[in-house]
Amino acid sequence: MSLAFVAWLFLAGAARAQSSGTLEGVVKDPSGAAIAGATVEIQNPVSRYQRSAATDADGKFRFANVPFNPYHFSVKAAGFEDFSQDAEVRSLVTVNLSVGMKLAGSATTITVEGNGGDLVENDSTFHTDVDRELFNKLPLESSSSSVSSLVTLTTPGVAADSNGLFHGLGDHASNSFSVDGQPITDQQSKIFSNQIPSDSIQSLEVISGAPPAEFGDKTSLVIKVTTRSGLGVTTPTGSVHTSYGSFGSTNAGFDLAFGKAKWGNFIAANGLNSSRFLDPPDFSAMHDKGNEENVFDRVDYQLSKVDTLRLNFGFTRSWFQTPNNFDNLHVGETDPFGNPLGETDQRSQIKTLNIAPSWTRVLGSAAVFNFGAFLRRDQFNYYPSNNPFNDLGPANLQTETISQNRKLTNAGLRSDISYLKGIHNIKAGVTYQQTFLDEKFGLGIVDPALNAPCLDSGNNPVGGFNDPLQCAGAGLQPNVASNPNAVLPFNPLLGCFDLTRPTPSVSDGCATAGSSSFLFNGHTDVKELSVYIQDTINKGNWSFNLGIRGDLYNGLSVARQAEPRLGIAYNFKPTNTVLRVSYARTLETPFNENLILSNSGCDFAVIAALVPCVPATLSPGWRNEFHAGFQQAFG
Repeated sequence: MSLAFVAWLFLAGAARAQSSGTLEGVVKDPSGAAIAGATVEIQNPVSRYQRSAATDADGKFRFANVPFNPYHFSVKAAGFEDFSQDAEVRSLVTVNLSVGMKLAGSATTITVEGNGGDLVENDSTFHTDVDRELFNKLPLESSSSSVSSLVTLTTPGVAADSNGLFHGLGDHASNSFSVDGQPITDQQSKIFSNQIPSDSIQSLEVISGAPPAEFGDKTSLVIKVTTRSGLGVTTPTGSVHTSYGSFGSTNAGFDLAFGKAKWGNFIAANGLNSSRFLDPPDFSAMHDKGNEENVFDRVDYQLSKVDTLRLNFGFTRSWFQTPNNFDNLHVGETDPFGNPLGETDQRSQIKTLNIAPSWTRVLGSAAVFNFGAFLRRDQFNYYPSNNPFNDLGPANLQTETISQNRKLTNAGLRSDISYLKGIHNIKAGVTYQQTFLDEKFGLGIVDPALNAPCLDSGNNPVGGFNDPLQCAGAGLQPNVASNPNAVLPFNPLLGCFDLTRPTPSVSDGCATAGSSSFLFNGHTDVKELSVYIQDTINKGNWSFNLGIRGDLYNGLSVARQAEPRLGIAYNFKPTNTVLRVSYARTLETPFNENLILSNSGCDFAVIAALVPCVPATLSPGWRNEFHAGFQQAFG
């Protein structure tokens, strides 16, 4: 990549959806003098968003971090008639309102709609808006994946799955988040990563229709998150909460917002401890304890009238057991060497760190430039039982003991420019991101029947042997390819990782004497460049969204695609009904989780270079045997 291009990325790069804007103005009396202390309020009964402020000595008011939506705007002041009108925040460009109040005494009556029917958005994209005034009242089914619960409870057509997964219409877990403009397209269920705390969220917009051009990667469901801010909160405001429920679930946390006119800080932290952290396979929750600690901090600072800085910081740690069922208790069972087995004890730990600074600059009265960077890291550790044979599950379910240390680091630059003029709302941008993947796996066979050298007279596998040559002396038949009774012929190289075998040796093809776990260590990085431009045109009752996006994906596979996005909406105002039709061509990229291992399972050259137990100079016959054994072990 050339230096000139990198410089262009820094100066004019673009981001995915920044989802909040600013509404400000001044309140004056009939003579043009400022009215101080007037109460200004904005509300959206559909999303349940509501905020109020008092004008300062110059009659000015300002609402920052306002989610994109239409609003009822009203002003009240002693000695003046109440004032109301509708206002719409649809872009980063600041909405300026000038309010002229009339003296009290006129017979004019103003009626403000309370049901919000007149605020139905004339938008070509099907979506659902939810503000915290609503989801504060929802009975969330999971504290450890509260954002997933919010989405499934409030969005039509979204189906909940186990352990914090959810599915939009027509696709499997192809979901992406945009948190204050930061794109997160990796899986966010609680067995892959940690979610931001629901205490930190001001509003959600869930797009389940054809997405506009600013969204890419996983697009069957796009969740735009606007976090809470302390900017302008001159009186410290916060809350403390705690709860106790079934399964010994204890939850405690707090949030606090404070600041001044030009700076603000919002912090939220919580902790959870539960005896039912994941969804168990049986009705009884066994070996299902877990805990989670979560902190989120957002700092806003207004450098000048045109420049604002923001920093989002988050860290979450979760630790949890893998739930057992009755088959994992191993009551009265022994390992292949006659030792008693204990209960399966598999555990996981996930640490998530996120840092996202951004800078916003107002370019005149019609344009806003936004630039930001982001760094997010997930480290996932999966720990097997201390006794590997305790990991043996029921037949055909788990035949190996497995460990994992996986790191996913996503870093990138983002920015966009928004231009609002007349009937046009134009947005253009580019995102460059790079995902660094490190995967370490260990695998050892704990089922003596999986790769047995011998078969009995009923063609059943028999463990306790190292070599098919030992079978005849024990009255057994060899489990080899030349034997027509062999279903899965014995593989010598796979035997190096069979912990049930007595004493594999170097002569068996192993690097060292004795069984050991298969070790896999892989690294790669995935690069992606995305460019888009779109224009939302509002004319009368019509709304048109015209856009195009280009994605350049360079990972273990390569893809290039131009993606037109089109949408039309018509508002039947007498009935507050909006008809929508839209079209989107999208490029769905591979999931990054376990990407290296899943790709290497089909490429022996990669495996031979990464696995110490396998010599890189194997003959073609040995290579084929190892490849077949690897496929057999990993399925």
